[in-house]
Amino acid sequence: MLAYGQFQTETHRQLGNKFLKIGHRGAMGYEPENTLGSFQTAIKLGVDMIELDVHLCKSGELVVIHNEKVDRTTNGKGFIADMTLAELKKLDAGRGQLIPTLEEVLDEVNRRVSVNIELKGIGTAMPVAGLIDKYVSGGWDRNLFLVSSFNVSELKDFREKDGKSRIGIIFDKKSGDLFGLVDKLGAYSIHPNTKLVTPDLIEEAHKKGLRVFVWTVNFPDDIRRLIKIGVDGIFSDFPDRLVWSGGF
Repeated sequence: MLAYGQFQTETHRQLGNKFLKIGHRGAMGYEPENTLGSFQTAIKLGVDMIELDVHLCKSGELVVIHNEKVDRTTNGKGFIADMTLAELKKLDAGRGQLIPTLEEVLDEVNRRVSVNIELKGIGTAMPVAGLIDKYVSGGWDRNLFLVSSFNVSELKDFREKDGKSRIGIIFDKKSGDLFGLVDKLGAYSIHPNTKLVTPDLIEEAHKKGLRVFVWTVNFPDDIRRLIKIGVDGIFSDFPDRLVWSGGF
């Protein structure tokens, strides 16, 4: 088997495909997920985009964390919705890092890469739309943002508030209504689980002008297969294992 660096060079030379290199929850294969340290590491590794998850806490701030409870990723216990930001900031999110707010992450990124915001928690659509407007007014290109979710209701709420930003539909099961939903939301991309990706799906998506971003892919053989069949982006816990090609 090729070493990762050799794999990257060979794959890039042989296949030449351009696709988006996306750090899943930052670079969670190396750092505590969804922390500033994880996002900093992902950027250092050369990602085109970072992906993160948001919930609303009791005091109303958008916080970056995957689960609805803090138990798995911190030294605390309880539901995020029942805790204020001050209470959440007392927790250790791994190696002494704190749970960041979405604003803290955006300020850290500072337009260096694109940001995929996954609407993980209930009621996150409207405040995320408002925050995007704030940053766009402050000089960010709106296309630096991609808002995604499994939750169709949250995506619909987001689209009602924001008719311009890019939307991605995440799914891990086959759905006959996928492209109908794409049309209703005016989606920019679909985000299938890697097990669902086929050449036919990619071809149909591309015919409709959609990007196909696949999650979560960490091994060279899987990366090579997906590049060969023409995916537009790959989420990885180890973003340095992906081929650098740039572009969005």
